[in-house]
Amino acid sequence: MNDRHSAWSVRLGIRPIRFVGAEVEYFDLGSATLATSPIPFGQFSLYQTYDVKMKGAGVYGLLYLPLPLPLLDVYAKAGVARVDSTLVVTNRCIPSPGLCGVDPPFLFRNSGTDTRAAYGAGAQLEFGSLRVRAEYLRFDGSGAHPSLATLGVGWAF
Repeated sequence: MNDRHSAWSVRLGIRPIRFVGAEVEYFDLGSATLATSPIPFGQFSLYQTYDVKMKGAGVYGLLYLPLPLPLLDVYAKAGVARVDSTLVVTNRCIPSPGLCGVDPPFLFRNSGTDTRAAYGAGAQLEFGSLRVRAEYLRFDGSGAHPSLATLGVGWAF
């Protein structure tokens, strides 16, 4: 299974006082694919492929640690995220699809939405209005706990 893949996010935040902030975010956690080993099906073999895609949005509160370094911020964040997920299962029969009842390939699709807690931590360096940020964010979900590690650049005004 390919469980490490590209993801991205876009966020907008406000920091009204030095130690407290808030953010809204849209994220795309990418997709993962798993292909099974052949499953015996009489004289033939059944192959299955699972494709999962996840994306969503979140709202978070941030607490910044009081550090004596003016250019470095370390923070914890917590909030609520809505994660939309889609699962597609494809079944194929080898060597002859028509003989094992799977012709054309059978598709199963399931979609769901979870609104759950999200939490994480990060650090950012300030260079004037430019921010360089590293962050880890974890999403609670029914049966899954996807996470997002990001390295990004931001602009403050």
